[in-house]
This record gives sequence, C-alpha cells and structure tokens, in this order.
Amino acid sequence: MEIVKNLPFSEYIKRKDHLSNHQLVHLDDCPATFQYFLTAPLDPPTADQIEGSCFDIAVFNLDLFKQVVIRDGSRKTIAETKDKGYLLGWERYDRLIVMAENTLNHPQISKILATGNFQVSVFTELGEVKVKSRPDFLPDHLPIIVDFKTTRVTPSPRNLRNESARYKYYRQAAFYLDQQPDRKAFVLVWVPKTAPYLPVVEEVVADTLQFGRWEYKKLLELYKDCTKTGIWAGHWQVRRHQIPKCVMLEAGYVEEEVENGAIPDNE
Repeated sequence: MEIVKNLPFSEYIKRKDHLSNHQLVHLDDCPATFQYFLTAPLDPPTADQIEGSCFDIAVFNLDLFKQVVIRDGSRKTIAETKDKGYLLGWERYDRLIVMAENTLNHPQISKILATGNFQVSVFTELGEVKVKSRPDFLPDHLPIIVDFKTTRVTPSPRNLRNESARYKYYRQAAFYLDQQPDRKAFVLVWVPKTAPYLPVVEEVVADTLQFGRWEYKKLLELYKDCTKTGIWAGHWQVRRHQIPKCVMLEAGYVEEEVENGAIPDNE
C-alpha cells in the first residue's frame, strides 16, 4: 500500500492504472461507459464540483479559502480562475463561510479534526485489482476515515439514507475502508446547503458496509472479466419498460390482462 500526502488532485487522477470509486460508478452503468471515460478528455468541473472544492478548502484552512477564493459582486458567479483559484458570487461565498464555521465548531467534528491529514491519496490492491482512494480526512488519533458531503436536502435520517443510496456512498465507505485495514469506521459529515447550515455526523453501520462491500467486489470481478476478455459490453440486455401504474390509474385506465414481452427473456 502506498500513501501519499499532499499529492495534487491532477496527479491523483492521472494514475488511471488504479481503479477509483468514481470509476466504479461508470462501471456500474456498463463496461462500455467505463472504457469511454477511461480515455475521454475530462469534462470541465460542474458548479457543484467547484463549490465542493471551495468548501473543502474552507474546512481544511479557512484563511487559505479567503486567499484563493474571490467574492464576486454578482450573485450567481461560479468559476475557476487562471491562477488556480476560484471566483464565487457573494451568495455562495457567504454560505460556504457559514457552512465551514458551523462544521469546525461542531463539538464532535472539532475533536475528529484535531490532528490528522486532509485528502491523502491511497494506492493499493483489492481482489488482485489495483485501486485508489482519496479520503477527505484521516485522523491521527482515531482509526476512522472521514468524508464530507455537502447536500441540498434537509438532513433528516430518511433524506440522508436516500442520498447515500442514490450516490452509492455506502459502497464508497466499504471500498475506502478495505484499502486501509487499520481504519475501522467510515464517518460521513453531512453539511446542508440550506439554512441554518448545521452539519450532521453519521457512522456507516456494519451491515450497510457489508452490502457496499458485496457491490464493489462484484464490480471488481466484472472489471477483471472485461480486462481478460477485452469485451466491454454496452447496454446489451433487453429491459422491460413500464410506466408507473399510478399514471394509468390517474388517467382512468382500467387494467386488463395482456401478454407481456415479444422478445425472448435475456439469457
């Protein structure tokens, strides 16, 4: 296992011989999607990605944030600058300051962030596949991995469960932990983008980690099979398309018995 501190993100993503959690998302879509993004030029960062990067800087070093992020007079401005800084409209800028301050002042988070390293790059192997991860924070005094998630939803337990299911954060948790066996827990720090911007701390429980582990191991096996055969399949399976039955009922349709499917079932 190779652990690298202070590795620029641009250098981290160049290590394409190691499979990342982000690449697992593409592989989960279909192997052809994964192969395409492996060689395709990087898309410019989205507004959410830029805002997320600025939030990371604010949490890691609020003084540095005020140096590299410029507060623009226009409300909706969001862009990267030529000198590797950022330009944010006043609304986003002010919101991120409050979000970062609330995070740093949280009694549990402040203890977790007391000592450790931000955005360490990890390169290792899982299931005979080269993999990599970039945890947001590794405390020196606690055997955990910390990951920050900014979110637009109200941080109720149900909403956060749905967010984790939608974006596969539980799978990321297992994937990251298994790369560092000395780390025993994965902690999500949710920071809402809506007032009053109060963060929530959650530890991913064992059975959820086990499900995430089962998922990523299936994807690693798929990756190995595609690599071995050289076949990166697209969306080849025929799926059944059906609109929600509530739409039919609202239209007044009375359901009848009909035969479904003229194409043979997928083998």
